[in-house]
Amino acid sequence: MVESTVKSFENAKQELQVGDKKYTMFNITALNDDRVAKLPFSIRVLLEAAVRNCDNFNVKAEDVERILDW
Repeated sequence: MVESTVKSFENAKQELQVGDKKYTMFNITALNDDRVAKLPFSIRVLLEAAVRNCDNFNVKAEDVERILDW
């Protein structure tokens, strides 16, 4: 189960370097939750967007949990 704080998703935030440019990405497998592997690709895309935008105002940690429980 994912903690209900925004900081619980910080471990999913990673940097990707391509050439001389650095990009920030959110690796949802870093959530270490077995439910991620069971999700269809389209739902994983929604999960990544929810994790990326989780601010506990517009997108809450509970929303991420709902997607994981899909």
